Amino acid sequence: MAERSAGWRIAGEAAVVTVGYAALTFAVFFPLFVAPANTIYDPAILGRLSLFALGDIYTVIWVMAWGVHALLTNPLGLYDANIFHPAPNVLTSTEHMLGHLPIFGPVYLLTDNPILANQVNLFVCLTLCGVSMYALLRSWGAAWPAAAVAGFVFAYCPLRIHVLMQVHLLAGQYFVLSILALDRFLHTGRRRWGVLFAGLFCIQSLCSFYLTYMSLVALAGYGVGILASGSRRPSVSRLTRLTVCGVLSLIPFLLLALPYLEGRAAGTLPLAQEKELLSFLSAKLHRLLLVREEGYYVGLSVALVGVIGAIAPQRSDGVPWARRGALLIAISCVAFAFGPSSGDGWTSLPTPYDVAARLIPGFSAMRGPIRFVLLAMVGFAALAGLGVDWLLRWLRWGTVGQLLLVLVAFAVIGLDYRLPERQFPARLAEVGPRVPAVYRALAELPAGPVLELPAGRAHDPGAQARESTYTLRSIYHWLPLLNGRSGYAPPSYEPVMALARSLPDPRSLVLLRRSTGLRYIVVHFQKLPRLTWAQWASVPGLKRVGRYGEAMLFEVEGTVEADLMPSLIESNPTASLLGAPLSPIAADGRRSNLVITRKPKVAPSRLLLPIEMVVENPTNHSWPSLTSVEEFRVRVGYRWRDRAGAIVSEEVDADWIPYDLHPGESAAVRLAVRVSVPPGDYRLELGVTQGESWFDGILDVGEIRVISMTKQGSVELKDSLKERLR
Repeated sequence: MAERSAGWRIAGEAAVVTVGYAALTFAVFFPLFVAPANTIYDPAILGRLSLFALGDIYTVIWVMAWGVHALLTNPLGLYDANIFHPAPNVLTSTEHMLGHLPIFGPVYLLTDNPILANQVNLFVCLTLCGVSMYALLRSWGAAWPAAAVAGFVFAYCPLRIHVLMQVHLLAGQYFVLSILALDRFLHTGRRRWGVLFAGLFCIQSLCSFYLTYMSLVALAGYGVGILASGSRRPSVSRLTRLTVCGVLSLIPFLLLALPYLEGRAAGTLPLAQEKELLSFLSAKLHRLLLVREEGYYVGLSVALVGVIGAIAPQRSDGVPWARRGALLIAISCVAFAFGPSSGDGWTSLPTPYDVAARLIPGFSAMRGPIRFVLLAMVGFAALAGLGVDWLLRWLRWGTVGQLLLVLVAFAVIGLDYRLPERQFPARLAEVGPRVPAVYRALAELPAGPVLELPAGRAHDPGAQARESTYTLRSIYHWLPLLNGRSGYAPPSYEPVMALARSLPDPRSLVLLRRSTGLRYIVVHFQKLPRLTWAQWASVPGLKRVGRYGEAMLFEVEGTVEADLMPSLIESNPTASLLGAPLSPIAADGRRSNLVITRKPKVAPSRLLLPIEMVVENPTNHSWPSLTSVEEFRVRVGYRWRDRAGAIVSEEVDADWIPYDLHPGESAAVRLAVRVSVPPGDYRLELGVTQGESWFDGILDVGEIRVISMTKQGSVELKDSLKERLR
């Protein structure tokens, strides 16, 4: 009877705590979850992170929806996702996020609404982070107010809010619960706790590669704390069995990681990130505690209470290694958050990150060491909870006093984290009747690869934002899509997009059919230059299927064998798709003729200047352009010169020539020149390049006034455009 009563008490407390943290999540992130079925987080409304944040959200939703679709239709084809066609294993260009499907999947299947499924998954992850930390502190013997504070810190810390658009990084609840199960197994020796530990850690490892590496580091720190607990250390037998459970829990992760390792070996995924990027995305010690504006701010208030938790006497009836384990989780994860060594003076000594990058496969490909703070917060939050627990024992307050302490702690930490100042705007999402009709039409047509225009461009944020939108919308038809957006585009993406950007050029259309098997083209005319609209009135080889709002759907007529597809996806080609040798062009072949139809006179600073040009090969050598090999690809570049003639900005790899140019051939190129110079008068030069070398025949476009986008500047730009259109 006593056990049953205790069980009901625990169940009741769990229900109250879950509802409480759910209410807190709703309030802290208001109004993000007011209408979860048709709205989505959009920092663009606040004017920051607009292009990248929304693109990340769309990509994450697509990944999880694809996981559900693939597991139900063709589990063995999980990695052959429908974007970046015809590249194989393209899911390896991002995370697989399968650990999120237990929450995302049922909602998606029941409602056919990926937006709602994502919002529910996000809400549940944030809520369970609080609940799981509360449960861990209670299992350590802490009073409920201390557990509540720890859960608040872990669920709503600044870095968790900072990566809100990347929900795959937020699911730290499974690691916290696995620690709870680990403790129970070491205390009782019961097999069910060991199985639960393995299952929870397995799900955690399948949520994100980042979280897997971070969890392993945090678990190692906690393990050291257990081994250092002296006479109260668990028996060798239990530690051995626990280790076996841990190893078994990683088997699904390791199996699912094999395609990623194959991609690294084939060169489609990076072996390591650039040192400058890693340094930029690494933590700095003083900023963890003192700079509230930083996304990885731990919190001065949390740190102060955490110090009390780290040095104060523990409960005699609590888990003996809890304090030491929490401290070592925080220390180990922060040590990795500092990233690689800078190579200067004493900082040239190898860091933990350096060692792991050399020894652990895939570790060096992680972009942001700073994200280790997400798991360091397990330790900081737990120590803060232990500190509050000691204060409660010292003060000996009753229920009213404890409740008051919790409210004060929430207020102080919330103000320290600037929660009242934060905004979480939501925008209407494309669901139900708001999904453009052209995608419903595609779903009813026979299967075939789809291209959407305007096409993508790797280093153009605006183009990548469109690509992420195309990626999300592909959920509604699941046809192979030539476009795509993820962490790492496959080598075949840029050659395909170069051909796509030159449409409706007849030769480009034929080459797209031969290299991808293209069947459908969706043209979003409102996003194309108005001058190009007339070119689509009658295109040989295309049949108009219908107009759907602002989009026109075309079907490719006839049949053309996709004979160039094997060459397009070949990993180490020796020639371009059209047979031009991939080698340095001889000196007498480095000459070009360039013509532009309209010369701009005004350009907006820090934006893109569109220029249409024709490139001719007047030499006796073939130029390889239709290839994924950057080293020998012939392309176009530009450079800005100031009035003194000095080069102030240069881009040798600005855009692609859509296909190989044999002697005497020419091709139209739509170049997007980045106006990366401050306002003033400059001369713009255009040219053909290979590697870092410029060909003879550089075109001097003439003097261009670069203006800032003030009201007067906008008037000048409009007048210039009117003159160009005459």
